[in-house]
Amino acid sequence: MRPTLSFSTQKLLKSLSGSVATASSALMSHNLHKMGLKPGFSVVQKARFTTDSQAPSTRAERMKLVPSTLPPPLTDEEWRRAELKWIVREERHCPICLQRFGSSEMLCSSCSHAVHKECFVNWMTQSKARWCCPVCMTPANMRESSFLKSYMCISAARDIQAAIRGYFGRRCYRALRKRSTGALVAELEHAADNMNSYLLTQRVKLDSELGRLQKEIDETNDLFEAFMATRAVNWISVIEKTRQRQSMACPICFESFEYKGPFISLASDSEKDSCTVSTVSCCSALFHSNCLDVYESVTDRAVCPCCKSGFISHKVEGIS
Repeated sequence: MRPTLSFSTQKLLKSLSGSVATASSALMSHNLHKMGLKPGFSVVQKARFTTDSQAPSTRAERMKLVPSTLPPPLTDEEWRRAELKWIVREERHCPICLQRFGSSEMLCSSCSHAVHKECFVNWMTQSKARWCCPVCMTPANMRESSFLKSYMCISAARDIQAAIRGYFGRRCYRALRKRSTGALVAELEHAADNMNSYLLTQRVKLDSELGRLQKEIDETNDLFEAFMATRAVNWISVIEKTRQRQSMACPICFESFEYKGPFISLASDSEKDSCTVSTVSCCSALFHSNCLDVYESVTDRAVCPCCKSGFISHKVEGIS
């Protein structure tokens, strides 16, 4: 069971906690000031601040209690030599994120290694290690390098131009090689053979279509000639042939005819409506008028059902 504190004791503890918090804040500000940083800097801000200056040292190193392991500050000429060493090694990828260097900010170390600035800041935040090069893990100075950034941009443009020139060069070379080895002639012969085969196929199709059209034209001409031949019909001779045939049934419906007298004759204009049998001019055959009308309405070509020739019909009397 927890002991009960008096009011005066609780008030004393509250005042002491405020003093401790104030002392902790003051101690943190003092330590940041000793490191050369402004109060309120985070770890990431610390890493970003120190990438443009000398690598930070420990308090013991600053107080000369232990020898410093950091290299001395580099001059501009020494930084340029470190950058040239990195260029000579032809390293093109960040050792932290393994991505190709591009237009992002780059840091160059005094040991001639290069990384992305953001990758180095994140690496320092996550590793919580001593300030060192992320490649060789030795204490090193880091500086943002605009020279390496511009070099990588120029290198990327050069690679793109080389790829384009190589593409067009290979294409021209393939064309020249085809000419020298005879491959172009073989391809042209193959293309010509394909064209000849295609033209032959189209010619066969065209001949077939022209043959079909010519056949239809010939059939139309035959029908027209038959029609022209039947314009001047000698119905007297037609009816004589009809009498001689003595047709007994309609060739369409096969129903028997009924003769009303000893002979049949052509129906006059006044009696056509009452006549039910017709004869044709081509072969003098007899048909029921209704059967012949239905046949002409359903067939594509107006030809005689018996002799398959063009015809003109005429009604007759004396038969039904």
